[in-house]
Amino acid sequence: MSTFLLPPILKLHFPFMSTNTTGEDWQETGISLSSEITETSSLSSSSTSAGASTSTGITSTAYENTTVHQVPSTSATPGASVDDLVTGSHTFTFSRFSRREGFEVGKYLVSDTFTAGGYDWAITLYPNGKKDQYKDYISLYIRLESEETDVNAVFELSLVDQSGKGKRQIQTQFGRLQEKKPFLMRRHGSQWGFGQYMKKKYLKKSGYLKDDCLVVNCVVGVLAPCTDKETADSISLTSNHDQIMQPVGFQAMIDSSSDDTKFSHSESAAKVIIEFGSPSQLQGLINDGDRKKFDQYLCAVDEIQKSIKPGLISDYETHGTRATKTLQLVFQGILDCSINATKYDTLSSTVDSSTVTSSFSYELQGSNHIGHHELSSEQVYRLRSIVKRLNFTGYLGDCIEVYRISRKSAVDSRFMRFSMGIWSMNDLQGLDCEEFAAKIRLWKQAANKCYSSIFPGERQYYDQIFDGARAVTYDNCFLPIVEHVAVELNNFADAVSSIASFQKLFAVLDMYKTLVIILPEIQNMFHTVAFANISHAATNTINSHTTLVRKLFSSFEDTVLNERLNNPPPEGTIHSLTEYAMNYVTSISQYKELLTSIIESRPTTSLGNQADEQFLEASDGTPLRLHMIWIMMSLRINLMGKSRFYEDSSLRCLFIMNNLNYIIKTVKGSAELSEIIGKEYLSKLSEEVLQAAQDYLSSVWHRVLYCLREDGLNFKLPFYNGISKNSLKDRFKTFNSTFEEVCQSQTTRIVLDMHLRDELQELILSKLLPVYRSFLERYGSRIQSERYKERYLKYSLEGLENKIKNLFLQH
Repeated sequence: MSTFLLPPILKLHFPFMSTNTTGEDWQETGISLSSEITETSSLSSSSTSAGASTSTGITSTAYENTTVHQVPSTSATPGASVDDLVTGSHTFTFSRFSRREGFEVGKYLVSDTFTAGGYDWAITLYPNGKKDQYKDYISLYIRLESEETDVNAVFELSLVDQSGKGKRQIQTQFGRLQEKKPFLMRRHGSQWGFGQYMKKKYLKKSGYLKDDCLVVNCVVGVLAPCTDKETADSISLTSNHDQIMQPVGFQAMIDSSSDDTKFSHSESAAKVIIEFGSPSQLQGLINDGDRKKFDQYLCAVDEIQKSIKPGLISDYETHGTRATKTLQLVFQGILDCSINATKYDTLSSTVDSSTVTSSFSYELQGSNHIGHHELSSEQVYRLRSIVKRLNFTGYLGDCIEVYRISRKSAVDSRFMRFSMGIWSMNDLQGLDCEEFAAKIRLWKQAANKCYSSIFPGERQYYDQIFDGARAVTYDNCFLPIVEHVAVELNNFADAVSSIASFQKLFAVLDMYKTLVIILPEIQNMFHTVAFANISHAATNTINSHTTLVRKLFSSFEDTVLNERLNNPPPEGTIHSLTEYAMNYVTSISQYKELLTSIIESRPTTSLGNQADEQFLEASDGTPLRLHMIWIMMSLRINLMGKSRFYEDSSLRCLFIMNNLNYIIKTVKGSAELSEIIGKEYLSKLSEEVLQAAQDYLSSVWHRVLYCLREDGLNFKLPFYNGISKNSLKDRFKTFNSTFEEVCQSQTTRIVLDMHLRDELQELILSKLLPVYRSFLERYGSRIQSERYKERYLKYSLEGLENKIKNLFLQH
């Protein structure tokens, strides 16, 4: 007995062999699940002319992960024998159908076991489809429950119309009972049926779903054990993977040693058509193997089509039909290879965005390598060649749906590799800044990859494969493939429009920039009337983001002006607001061009400071530049208010010096920020730093300078004016103690910036050294002869300078 085998990677379903439903699906075993549903005690039984039926009420607390076994009722009654064909039928009611909506794809319900032709059978119903591509359908199968092997049988499945009209009952004929062309059920669990039996949304509308019940009727015809010849004419289901049906009327495969791809006689073409019906040859048409054999088969198909005469029934018409179905199967097989690779690759990916492949090649010429859901140039060639033949014969319709489902699955899987997930507005609001920024980076990668590579690649496939096929349009084939991912990308971007924290502004700007870049691609791709809503949604999202950026920018400005954290650092160093604000405005400057186009109006909020407002009013430049200067002014005003919380005036002055100098240094350290703010306002800030230094000098060192005054040193006698040595000694001692006291008090003071520290030290020395030098030169000699003179002349000029240069250091 010849057996038709395909390797496990190739799983074919047959959407081409039925007109009313979507197709037949062949499989040996169903999905084995973990437990059974608890049965209720309320059971009812009824019968039909076709045989016994059972209607069973079922309840469950765990039906999502169970195989449903109904309570057995009266077995189906065997029917009359037609020669050696024994038939039987069974009607079964699947109740509480709506409760099965929670089933995952691939999970099924099983009827009670019934007997027909001496064997046990069951009906399998997949409420949400047997495979992902069937998820919008119910899948219906007949399954062998007996332990016997090699059972030859034919089947007929139908949904019972419960509307009462009796006109819309759908029957699906499996095989030809009269011709006794059976299907070989190899072992227990072998299945035969339809993956796309009926769309779920039509069940109730068409009268097949009533009172939450589906009624299925099954007719089974069983042949006596087959002979070798009959076995050769049967369908063989022998492995642990899906199989392909052998065409009805299959003849022994004809060996052909001819390598010619041209046929002078139609009979030779017919032999090739028959020859390539074998699984091994069929697999060769699917795989990227020998192009010569594939072209040989195409030539045979072309020759057969030429031999078919309109209105004349001949064997050539049969061969042509067989060739058409084979081409449809090959078309499906090539696409299924890509689908299987897609599934494997999706499972192997991880949530970590670092696993996302940086680039996906869409080379359609010059390479047969397939990776990451691509179609090789050879596959594109074969698909295009098949489309050309099927389009000519008028059998292309089903291929469009198959192609659309397959490539949509590939695109969806590639998008899933980015692990974007579905995020609501509340979800995004709950993310911290780093998590939010990471999500935006992931979205940017996905959006850029989709619109620069994935979508254009699919468009190229579509253009090359379906070129010249009138039945295939941009709207009914290509756009449905990419529509879902495009919508998901825009939905995520739209959800970002609700962000309220200005801390997330830069991640929003990154997304906004990407949206602006890809918008022309979106508009160009989704330009048709049927899909214009996608490009409109993208435009609306950009408008929403424009409003959002302005709102977040304004929120930051308000925070800088009104932040009321009244705990300035005890050493008078940099306040956290200063650091945060300057880091923020530095980041803003990196988006200068983008924000220049978004920020369109001048600042309108009053600062309450006439000098600042006059300066701002006199300044020119873009609205963005004026807002940035306004932020600098707001920060200075806020810092001035915080400085008042220091009771020590010296700390107050140092705090202003440190923070204003930090602002100046930050601006000068960024070319972009320096260009925006300009030199004029930096000069204004520098003047304020110098003024704070002068105030510090006056508030602290005036006591030391006061000790070096000449008042009180002279004494007067008749006919003599002189200097009192005792007064002079006391003056030196007072200077020494006051100087040391001031230095001690300033030891804890810190000036972080080295340049500012040097300037402040030089300012102190510029006031103190000249006065001290003059005092020493005038009065120091009078103490030289005194005992214990070192008590009075404690500091030299160099010693005094060294003492000052040890101040304001960070210890």
